[in-house]
Amino acid sequence: MATPKIVIIGGGFGGVETFNRLHPLMHKRHGIDVTLIDQKNYFLFTPMLHELATGSIGRNHVTQPLREMIDCCHERFVRAKVERIDRARHAVVTDIGRYPYDYCVVAVGSRASDFGVPGVGEYALPLKTVNDCVQVRNHLVACFEAASRARNKTEREQRVHFVIVGGGATGVELAGQIGDLFRKEMRALYAAIPCEEVRITIIESGERVLQRHSEFVGTRAMRKLKELGVSIIVNTRVTRVEKNRVHLKNGDHIDACTIIWTSGVQSNADTLLPREDLDERGRIKVNEYLCMVDDDRVFALGDCAVIADTGMGVVPQTAQAAVSEAVGVARNVRRLVRKKEPVPYRHRPKGELVPIGNWFAIAELGPIRLTGRVAWLLRRGVFLLTMYSWPDRFRIALEWLLNVFSFRDTSEL
Repeated sequence: MATPKIVIIGGGFGGVETFNRLHPLMHKRHGIDVTLIDQKNYFLFTPMLHELATGSIGRNHVTQPLREMIDCCHERFVRAKVERIDRARHAVVTDIGRYPYDYCVVAVGSRASDFGVPGVGEYALPLKTVNDCVQVRNHLVACFEAASRARNKTEREQRVHFVIVGGGATGVELAGQIGDLFRKEMRALYAAIPCEEVRITIIESGERVLQRHSEFVGTRAMRKLKELGVSIIVNTRVTRVEKNRVHLKNGDHIDACTIIWTSGVQSNADTLLPREDLDERGRIKVNEYLCMVDDDRVFALGDCAVIADTGMGVVPQTAQAAVSEAVGVARNVRRLVRKKEPVPYRHRPKGELVPIGNWFAIAELGPIRLTGRVAWLLRRGVFLLTMYSWPDRFRIALEWLLNVFSFRDTSEL
């Protein structure tokens, strides 16, 4: 009997977790053959990108070689760009060849989306990749350098006005980090810039920031942001972005040299499958078993899938959810390989952890609610547990400890 072939597309949280869950079956007598494909050779810990962009941590804290993360079968990783999924012939088509499958798992994640707002691509900075972080960080440093040489107050204020479009987790966490960056590092290094001239503004289309989080987390986050001097504009949409200017739906505009776009994402699956298999944001439509409605050979999870949830409408697009979904996908693939019926997936959130600046976070873990340093340390601990080796955990923990006694890195990259 031929060995079942499973091809996993995407080396993020969901893809890596699926591979490692299926990995033990590769070493059994009647096992399976699992291949992981990604166009990058590293795993990216996206929940910490805002800290990389502001110099709080280094690149080695958020990236890890994929071959190191997939246990002993390093040769089962293929670095390639997936061009499409040929469902008729059961093959994944890449730029270096075709990979036949019995079951395919799509975990390709998402990219920043401008939702058709004019000027976003030209004048706003996204925060979704390592390169985005480098661009944001260099831009922040350049703004402070320019502000320190400004000839008048108006020019200086525009240079150090930072506008963040989108009040989700990324926008809120980035605002907190920029606030800390100025209060602790830039304030000392750029004494010529008065504190009151540095402004951070979040523009959110909903009634409050962190709309997808609980009311406790959202309300407490707004309070903390205001303590940091962050202005929050709610119930307002951005209609157009120009160089150094954001236009709002109510007719107002905001002038700023820095516009960072964290408003939403578009699924990366939109180039892999026909549009009729996707929703309006390019996400793959799946059923309760996490496979496509009309194809039980193709599974999808994470940001590239739209998964119904009875309590929340759809499952949120978070790293936590992607890992949970990967457990469900791996379980059903194992069952199908053994000729058993798949079981429905049920999303069970474990809680929420939202950091705002250094040494402060908000945690809601069932009935337990925490704020401040304890919650922040808890989130750091969760981050360390995602590392796939103890040497990496010890190394990063030691670097964090040393950072307590030093400035964050404010050099350009």
